[in-house]
Amino acid sequence: MKITTIDTFTLRIPTAKPIALDLPEHRLVVTRIRTDAGLDGLGYALVFGGAGSEAVDAYARRLATLLVGEDPTQVGRLWDKMYRAAAGAPTRWTPSSARRSATRRWAAAITR
Repeated sequence: MKITTIDTFTLRIPTAKPIALDLPEHRLVVTRIRTDAGLDGLGYALVFGGAGSEAVDAYARRLATLLVGEDPTQVGRLWDKMYRAAAGAPTRWTPSSARRSATRRWAAAITR
């Protein structure tokens, strides 16, 4: 089994009052992984207030370029690959965040 495509999109979630006075919306950055075996997996990151969702989306797309063509059942190896790629990135996205997100995605993909 191989990862064939990874799509990323952002959902805007309006917040209810009284929260809306400070944070009118949150954003959910969703990543969908598809395999050649017909399995799909979803992962997401919730960005409270929406600020910074573009950076999360961009980073998810950067990681996606590393993973297309890989075997999604090799979670540990793929996590290591993402960790090494993130090591030089001066961002708030930490390797442990990448691991949690990746684990959710592949677990969903292979347990469908």
